[in-house]
Amino acid sequence: WESFQEWDATKIQAKWRSRKSRIKEEEWESFQEWGALKIQAQFRMKQAQKIKQQLIRHRDLRFVIKEEFERDDMQAEDDAAHAYVHAEKTSTRLVAFVRGCLTRIWMVDYRHEYAL
Repeated sequence: WESFQEWDATKIQAKWRSRKSRIKEEEWESFQEWGALKIQAQFRMKQAQKIKQQLIRHRDLRFVIKEEFERDDMQAEDDAAHAYVHAEKTSTRLVAFVRGCLTRIWMVDYRHEYAL
């Protein structure tokens, strides 16, 4: 009977150790899986941050390029306005010069005609 009890105790201990090691193995596997998931999440987060930074950089570059185009357009408009004003002043001076010449010629003829 004692040997039977010893055998039962040994068998119970073996089963208990087996169960504990199985539980420990399952915990270890779930821990490894959890760790792998965390590493993957970390990697995905880093990739997302890189993509976000690239998008922000591209947005800022697009904004700068847009401002440069606007500045160039405004400069072209200013140049066109200055050219128009210059042409207008030149034509006004030319018309005034022609009027002055014609008036002088007319006055010379007028003086000769009426002998003033």
